[in-house]
Amino acid sequence: MDIYEREKEAVDKERIMKILAGIITIAGIVVLAFLILDNKAEQRKVQQVAAEDEKKTQSPEYIEMEELENQDEEKQKELKAKANGNQDILITVDGIDKSLYTIVYPGVAGLESRGTFILKDGIAPGERPEDISREEFDDLVVNGWNYAYSVSMQEDNNLENFNISAVCI
Repeated sequence: MDIYEREKEAVDKERIMKILAGIITIAGIVVLAFLILDNKAEQRKVQQVAAEDEKKTQSPEYIEMEELENQDEEKQKELKAKANGNQDILITVDGIDKSLYTIVYPGVAGLESRGTFILKDGIAPGERPEDISREEFDDLVVNGWNYAYSVSMQEDNNLENFNISAVCI
C-alpha cells in the first residue's frame, strides 16, 4: 500500500466517524425532543385530570355524596360499638382527687367513653396536692370530658338540717 491509499483510507475512516457522530447526535436530539414533548403531554394530562377533579369536588352532587359517606361512617361506628356491646354511658365523678386522672380516666378511655367530673365548693384543679393538676384538668377537657360546678351549703333551721346543692354544667 502506498501513501495515497493510506491517506485515502484515513480520510474515509474520518468521514465515516463524522457521519456516525452526526447520526448519533441527530438520534440524541430526536430522542430528547420526543422525551420533552412526551413530558409536556403528560403534564397537560395531569393538569386536565386535576381540573376535572376540582370541578367534581365543587359540584353539589359530590358534596352531597361526601356528606352521605361521612354519615355512613358514623353509622358504621355506631353499629360496631353496639355489636361489641358498647353503649353510651354517663359517668359522673364527684370530686377531682388524683384517682380521677390516674384510675378513672384511663379506664373510661379504654371504653372509648367520656365522663363528667364535679368541681366542688370552688376548689380548682391544682389548689390541693391530693387533687388533679391544672395540666391534668386541661388534658381531661381537651379529650372530651365535661365538668360541673357544685356549691353546697348547710343550714340549721329550728332543729332541721338540710343540704342544698346546685350543680351547673
